[in-house]
Parts: sequence; C-alpha cells; structure tokens
Amino acid sequence: MLYTIQSIEKKVLHMKKIALKLQPFFILLLIMINFIAAYPTNIFHQNMSDLGNSLFHPFLMILWASSAALYFGYYTKIIVDQFDKENKRLKRILYLVCFLMILSVFIPYAPVQLPILAKWHVRCAMIATIGYVLVFFYVMYEIQKKDIALFQIILHPYLILVAFEAYLYILLGGVTTLMEASFTIIMSYYLYYIIKKLKITNS
Repeated sequence: MLYTIQSIEKKVLHMKKIALKLQPFFILLLIMINFIAAYPTNIFHQNMSDLGNSLFHPFLMILWASSAALYFGYYTKIIVDQFDKENKRLKRILYLVCFLMILSVFIPYAPVQLPILAKWHVRCAMIATIGYVLVFFYVMYEIQKKDIALFQIILHPYLILVAFEAYLYILLGGVTTLMEASFTIIMSYYLYYIIKKLKITNS
C-alpha cells in the first residue's frame, strides 16, 4: 500500500515537472485558440457564447472554454500548493468554478427558443468567472500572510487586470469576446509570472 502511494506521488511529481516545462507552450496554444475562436465574432458586440449558437461553431466554443478552465485550474493549484496545500475546501471551490466554466458552454444559449437554459448558461458562466476571480483574491491573501515581498510584486498587476476587465464590461455594455479573450490570455501569462517568481523549478 505504501509503495503504491509513493508510486502515485512520484508520478504526480513527474507530471508536474512536465507541466512546468510545457507551460510556455500551453500559453502560446491558449493565445492561438483565443484568436481562432475570436475571429468569427464581432469582438466588441458579441461573445464566445455566440460561437455555439448564432455563429454555429460549437467546437470552437467548447475548445476555448475547456482549454482555459484546465489551464487555470491546474496552474492555480500549483500556486495554492505552495502556500496552503492542506486547504482542501479552497481546491474544491477552484475545481468547481473551473468545472462550471466548461459546463456553461454545454448549456445552449438561445433566449428565444430555450429561455430557461439560456438563463442557466449565463448563470454558470458568471458564477464561474466571478468565482475564479474571488478564489484568486483569496490565494493572494494566503500569499500575503506568508510572503509579503512576493505579494507586493504580484498584487498590482492582478488589480489592474480586474479593473481593466471591469472597464471593458462597462464600456462595451456587457461581456464581449474582447473581454473574455483578453482575460484568458493575460491571466494565463500572469500565472506563469507568479510561478516563476516563486522559483518553482522543473528539475
């Protein structure tokens, strides 16, 4: 039994090392996916939900949401493990909001034909997005308690990102492709930036 647990731990550690080495590649892949997914939409007046409905590109919508959710979930967990590894509740909430990111794109958004499902599509997407932002604020709180120097370095970029996204929401009158794609791309690099500052090595 002990041997099995140790073997699993070794495999998990090995996967983590590979994931850290490949993180820059995953960022580039996310950027490509976001540009490809955004291309069919009007980035100022439509959002990614339109890919699966009025624009008839459901695969692009699912690919975009799934890739972002998996990236955010995995690399945020790596950061959480550095400061609050035993906080299982925080990890469960993180996994839940990332799951809702994926679930939301499988719920059709057709306000006229399927108004109830359309409402749940919006609810899941909003809960997932706001939930992830709040989860990361809590992660910042944990970082602040244990590494004030790092906290001071990484706090302002995150606040600027959140403020920028809020500004786009107000300016454009709702959630748009520009808002969704910019948050995904900037946040993906921001997680990479924090991990590098933490000096989490892949060796």
